[in-house]
Amino acid sequence: MKNKLLILTLLLGLLAGGQDLNAQSLVVRLNDGTENIELLGNIQKLTFTVNDLLLELKSGPTDVYGLPTIKKLYFDTGTGTPENIVSGSDVLTIFPNPAGNTITIGNFGKLKGILSIYRSDGALMLQQEIFSEMETLDVSGFQSGLYFIQANGRSAKFIRL
Repeated sequence: MKNKLLILTLLLGLLAGGQDLNAQSLVVRLNDGTENIELLGNIQKLTFTVNDLLLELKSGPTDVYGLPTIKKLYFDTGTGTPENIVSGSDVLTIFPNPAGNTITIGNFGKLKGILSIYRSDGALMLQQEIFSEMETLDVSGFQSGLYFIQANGRSAKFIRL
């Protein structure tokens, strides 16, 4: 009965959230206390059979967990980026934040470098070379959510509405 309730709860959560699930990873905690963590961006398909949980990965293999061996199954939404704030000059500036269709990023430190923007699940959304102290970027094609920016050893985060 406990396994059926777990399966029903997860299926309802997946159906209700669908592709808009804002989690970073799926955590499978086993009865022996070990936890297996898989980034949602790496999972192709999640399936329940009568006795097993099947995680088909985009890289090809399928992880199989026996339902009786699973103690807890949950989505980890913890995300983060290192924020070593020494002074105001060491921080990327982003405005507006939350963002609409464009963001302006400044204070790169060096005038030349690579700027990378990642979704909260770690997927690279944009990577481009920077040539000036301030860049305006079009983010209208990004889905709503949390994004992380890295450039010249500095990082910041912004929210796309």
